[in-house]
Amino acid sequence: MLFHHATLRGFTLAEPLAVDGFESFVHSQFFPFHANLAVGATSWFLYGFTHAPLRRKGAMTTDKKRSAPNSNASTADPTPRPSNAP
Repeated sequence: MLFHHATLRGFTLAEPLAVDGFESFVHSQFFPFHANLAVGATSWFLYGFTHAPLRRKGAMTTDKKRSAPNSNASTADPTPRPSNAP
Protein backbone atom coordinates (compact mmCIF):
# COMPACT_ATOMS: atom_id res chain seq x y z
CA MET A 1 0.00 0.00 0.00
CA LEU A 2 2.87 2.36 0.71
CA PHE A 3 4.31 1.58 -2.74
CA HIS A 4 1.04 2.52 -4.41
CA HIS A 5 0.69 5.67 -2.35
CA ALA A 6 4.24 6.78 -3.19
CA THR A 7 3.86 5.81 -6.86
CA LEU A 8 0.60 7.69 -7.33
CA ARG A 9 1.68 10.89 -5.58
CA GLY A 10 1.40 13.69 -8.15
CA PHE A 11 0.37 11.15 -10.81
CA THR A 12 -1.87 12.11 -13.74
CA LEU A 13 -3.99 9.29 -15.11
CA ALA A 14 -3.28 8.80 -18.84
CA GLU A 15 -5.21 5.59 -19.56
CA PRO A 16 -8.76 4.35 -19.17
CA LEU A 17 -9.61 2.41 -16.03
CA ALA A 18 -11.34 -0.94 -15.75
CA VAL A 19 -13.36 -1.08 -12.53
CA ASP A 20 -14.90 -4.29 -11.23
CA GLY A 21 -15.67 -6.10 -8.01
CA PHE A 22 -16.38 -9.51 -6.60
CA GLU A 23 -17.73 -11.12 -3.44
CA SER A 24 -15.82 -13.68 -1.44
CA PHE A 25 -15.47 -14.87 2.14
CA VAL A 26 -13.06 -14.35 5.03
CA HIS A 27 -12.53 -17.61 6.91
CA SER A 28 -16.04 -18.97 6.21
CA GLN A 29 -19.34 -18.10 4.56
CA PHE A 30 -20.40 -16.44 7.81
CA PHE A 31 -18.07 -13.52 6.91
CA PRO A 32 -18.70 -12.34 3.33
CA PHE A 33 -16.94 -9.28 1.88
CA HIS A 34 -16.89 -7.36 -1.40
CA ALA A 35 -13.63 -6.39 -3.12
CA ASN A 36 -13.56 -3.53 -5.66
CA LEU A 37 -10.63 -3.00 -8.04
CA ALA A 38 -9.61 -0.11 -10.29
CA VAL A 39 -7.02 -1.32 -12.83
CA GLY A 40 -5.33 0.39 -15.79
CA ALA A 41 -6.94 -0.92 -18.99
CA THR A 42 -3.60 -1.16 -20.83
CA SER A 43 -0.96 -1.31 -18.08
CA TRP A 44 -2.90 -3.54 -15.65
CA PHE A 45 -1.53 -1.33 -12.85
CA LEU A 46 -3.65 -1.55 -9.71
CA TYR A 47 -4.79 2.02 -9.02
CA GLY A 48 -7.19 1.23 -6.22
CA PHE A 49 -8.65 -1.53 -4.08
CA THR A 50 -11.34 -1.63 -1.41
CA HIS A 51 -12.45 -4.34 0.99
CA ALA A 52 -16.01 -3.98 2.30
CA PRO A 53 -17.47 -6.41 4.84
CA LEU A 54 -21.01 -7.50 3.99
CA ARG A 55 -23.91 -8.69 6.06
CA ARG A 56 -24.51 -12.43 5.71
CA LYS A 57 -27.25 -13.21 3.17
CA GLY A 58 -29.92 -15.87 3.09
CA ALA A 59 -31.88 -17.79 5.66
CA MET A 60 -30.17 -19.96 8.26
CA THR A 61 -31.42 -23.33 9.35
CA THR A 62 -31.56 -24.11 13.05
CA ASP A 63 -28.36 -26.16 12.72
CA LYS A 64 -26.57 -23.26 11.00
CA LYS A 65 -27.73 -20.85 13.70
CA ARG A 66 -26.26 -23.15 16.36
CA SER A 67 -22.94 -23.46 14.51
CA ALA A 68 -22.68 -19.72 13.75
CA PRO A 69 -19.53 -18.11 15.20
CA ASN A 70 -21.68 -15.48 16.99
CA SER A 71 -25.14 -15.99 18.32
CA ASN A 72 -26.16 -12.84 16.42
CA ALA A 73 -24.72 -13.89 13.02
CA SER A 74 -28.10 -13.54 11.32
CA THR A 75 -28.65 -10.07 12.79
CA ALA A 76 -25.12 -8.68 12.57
CA ASP A 77 -24.74 -4.92 12.51
CA PRO A 78 -24.68 -3.94 8.79
CA THR A 79 -22.88 -0.63 9.49
CA PRO A 80 -19.96 -0.33 7.03
CA ARG A 81 -16.57 -0.16 8.75
CA PRO A 82 -12.98 -0.39 7.58
CA SER A 83 -11.77 -4.00 7.59
CA ASN A 84 -9.30 -3.21 10.41
CA ALA A 85 -11.96 -1.67 12.66
CA PRO A 86 -12.81 -3.45 15.94
